[in-house]
Parts: sequence; structure tokens; C-alpha cells
Amino acid sequence: SSYTHAVEFGHEPILIGERINPTGKKRFKKALVENDIDYILHEGINQEENGVHILDVNVGLPDIDEKAMLTKVVCELQAVTDLPLQIDTADAAAMESALRRYNGKALINSVNGKKESMEEIFPLVKKYGGVVVALTLDENGIPNTASGRVDIAKKILCEAEKYGMVVNCHSMGEDEMDKMVKAHPGVVFVAAHPGEYREFMRHMERMKMSENYYLDLSGYGIFRYGIFRHGMLRHAIDEFGPERFLFGSDYPTCNPAMYIGGVLLDDLITDEEKELIFSKNAKRLLNL
Repeated sequence: SSYTHAVEFGHEPILIGERINPTGKKRFKKALVENDIDYILHEGINQEENGVHILDVNVGLPDIDEKAMLTKVVCELQAVTDLPLQIDTADAAAMESALRRYNGKALINSVNGKKESMEEIFPLVKKYGGVVVALTLDENGIPNTASGRVDIAKKILCEAEKYGMVVNCHSMGEDEMDKMVKAHPGVVFVAAHPGEYREFMRHMERMKMSENYYLDLSGYGIFRYGIFRHGMLRHAIDEFGPERFLFGSDYPTCNPAMYIGGVLLDDLITDEEKELIFSKNAKRLLNL
């Protein structure tokens, strides 16, 4: 997110503009060396006008002070565009400096399966917040097989667990989600969308598996059939407590008023429980 709006993943392709990057761009390298900030800002504005949703910011060049330049560019860009930024650097000190000055929750590019990378980046994510991109490579490079990449992903997830990362998950297949929750009981999962009746009941089974499994009530599914009007949410709250439900970690695919009303107008839910669902639970999980 930027200081004015957020980008939601999962419903349409998200375009990340990669023009603020010196790789293969002689003119951009010249701008960095000459401290030509106007040229860099122009690249950002051009990408916004062409419809990108997020601006990648990479100023890595051996001839400059990357930490100082990255911090300056991040600050200057925020003065001319309200697009969220993806801060892209392999320099942990530069990353921290830019995150400290960023007015929002950045997309952080990136962490990988190398021990050094995880030890440097995860503490920054925990301290400043944001969404981190994870690359399935490690000290041995990029595995040739899908199973090898999955093994690195599991290693990254295990390390994220140590730092209390919140994982917002869409369905990856019901059985695979069950396995993930069982294998990582310390990871905080927020499941996007309640789904229809069968999916909702599977969510409740996972909530029994792990006390760190939460359900986001926005999105497609259960409200279309009026299930909540017949006490389904009341039953779930009685079973697990109102602290296990949130609203709005992902955007609904239809009129949001229908989903909000499904909770807000449910006279079986107390005002205190509604306040937890709509606000306090998310603030607690995200340390806001």
C-alpha cells in the first residue's frame, strides 16, 4: 500500500512497472551517476500513465551510494505519485533505510532461501511491515525440479514462522492447505474468503487444527445463500471466539455492501464482536 490506497492481489493481473531499474538501461545508469532525479521521476510518472499498479524501485549500481540514492528516490517518488512501491535491493542496509522513509506498507523484493538473506530481510519485514516476495533459490542456486523449489519454499516458510509473519492464503487445493496448516502450526494463516457451505466447514476444521488459523469473511461464497442469516457465523463464533474472524484482508468480487451487511446486520452478533471482526482483530495481528 501507499499512503492513500492499497493493491489487492488475486482478482486481476497486477502490473509492476520495472523501468526504474538500471539493468540494461544506459540512460538510466547515466541518470543515477549524475543524480538526475527528474529523469527517474519521469520514468515513474510515465509508467503510472500507462496503467501499472505498483512501481518497482531498483537503483543498484556499483558507481553510486545505493543506500542514499534508494532512500532519496523512494522519498521523491512519493511526492509525485501515490502508487505503492516495490523496494528492490539486495543491500539490507539500503532496504532498511528506504523502508524507514516509506509512507505505507511496501512490497519488499526480496527474500530467498539463503540463510544470510532470511536473517537480514525477515527482521526488516517484522519491524516495518509490508509484503515480501520469496524467491525459491538458495546457496546451491535455483533447483532444476519443482520439488526442489517446493523444499526451498518450505524452508522459507519455516523461517518466517520464527518471526511471526502473517500469511494471507487463497485456496491452493483443500488437501494441500490442510497439509500446510498441520506442518506449520506456528504460522499465522489468514484464509481469504469463507467460500460456500462445504468450504466454510473445511475452514472450521482447520481452525480446530491450529489456533493460528483465521478466517477473512469478505469475498465470494457464503453470503449468496444467506447462510449467515441462519446463524452460521454465530455458531462459528461460539465455537472459536470472535477473535478468529476478520473482514477485509481481501477484496470481494461483487458488491462489498452485501458482504459487509452480512456481518453488520446480523442481530445474532454483538456490537463488541462486530468491532473485533471489522477492526480490532486485524490491528492486533498486524501490530497496528
